[in-house]
Amino acid sequence: MKKSIKVSISLVLFVVTVLLSTTGVYAQDKIVMSDFYLPFEVYQGEGDVSVVLDAYSEEINSYLILEKFDKLTYKDNEVDEKYYEISDVDNLVKITLKEEYLRTFDDDTYYFDAVFERIDIGLKLYVITEKAIVKDVVFKNTWNGKESAGFVISGIDYPLGADLIEYISLNGKKLDKNDYVSNFMGNSGFVAITKDYLDTLPAGTYIFDVEFLSVSGIKLELTIPDFYCKGDADGNGNVTAADARLVLRASAKLEKLTAEATACCDVNNDNVINSSDARKILRASAKLESF
Repeated sequence: MKKSIKVSISLVLFVVTVLLSTTGVYAQDKIVMSDFYLPFEVYQGEGDVSVVLDAYSEEINSYLILEKFDKLTYKDNEVDEKYYEISDVDNLVKITLKEEYLRTFDDDTYYFDAVFERIDIGLKLYVITEKAIVKDVVFKNTWNGKESAGFVISGIDYPLGADLIEYISLNGKKLDKNDYVSNFMGNSGFVAITKDYLDTLPAGTYIFDVEFLSVSGIKLELTIPDFYCKGDADGNGNVTAADARLVLRASAKLEKLTAEATACCDVNNDNVINSSDARKILRASAKLESF
């Protein structure tokens, strides 16, 4: 049964924002969109799939009108009109590929061009009829503590894409979609776990599972170093009055410490961050006390 895939448009919005200055190539008054593809629904073995040509730009959309459509091409060859339908949906062009045509494709990623009078726009088709399972595919990184932790994913002979990520999980618990970002071109790309999420994890090594519609078994191994010494609330490697101030504010719920900082700043070992810890840290910063 074909799953309904919600297409992420964050990258599309970014690309179109800079489109006319960076990716739109004007040749003899015709716009050619470079490295920009609108995705069809994922074909999973049955039914037709469609794409609505909405480039999220009024100027670009003004060229994408039904009356100005010329042809659909694949590998520079025109696709026979019997294999697709074109229609108008709320003043946007919709292209639907028919199942009889889709059945001629093996599992992979395919690229088409919708050719209009003034613009050519790329379309991307994922064909996924079986999910592959891979073993011993682990991409590793060590977090620097300052930004998102990214992983380059490559060398996978199956369709990959941001639109194809079903979920990312840690110890069986799925991350929120806001906890990671991804971008793919072809069968390679990157996935990054956000700093906000990583700040909630103490030092250690973690294995994240990335589940794609196309493939299962890809893992991300992330090492989070111990950035903090005892009493070092801000993780700069020194114990100062600034650390005592952070701990005091955290004890009053005016500041939120990371999980690692919380563990390192419980200097009296009572499992609570309070003013007593702040006092000890302040005295330690002045060399009047040690932990």
